[in-house]
Amino acid sequence: MDYQTFKGIIINSNPEDWLVLEGVQKTFYINDPKRKEEITCEEASKTILVYKGDLNIRIEEETTFEEFNEDWARKFPDPRAYRVIARFYYGCSLVEEKHFVSVDGHRAILPIPDPKDFKRVKYEDYRIARILNWNEALRKGYFDVYIKDFEIKTNEV
Repeated sequence: MDYQTFKGIIINSNPEDWLVLEGVQKTFYINDPKRKEEITCEEASKTILVYKGDLNIRIEEETTFEEFNEDWARKFPDPRAYRVIARFYYGCSLVEEKHFVSVDGHRAILPIPDPKDFKRVKYEDYRIARILNWNEALRKGYFDVYIKDFEIKTNEV
């Protein structure tokens, strides 16, 4: 499989085309000078999505505890926002890594907009974010509400 075919399969897929393995946890230790204790233990959640049409294609989505402090991501009722790392694999090979943002207290995962125009995102990132929002937020239409209400527009490919 070549790169363009790989990317095309992901971008043209829908959330229901993916098997979801959620609840994978990993624990790590951090030394945060802002906290009173010297070493703290945090857990990051990791979700693995496997494409039903080719089980070699998977996305590993990791929600970190790294705060994301751009204004557009903090305008929601719950201003907490965190970086999400999406890693794309074919078999054992890491093909690409992209960053997204978990907003509104982890209620939705949004693509990061163009730094020159915070109302625009790449169409590819929008499509991937729809897959990452495989949960209730997408099924009930919340993801599209987040996109619509904050005027994040897609750049057509």
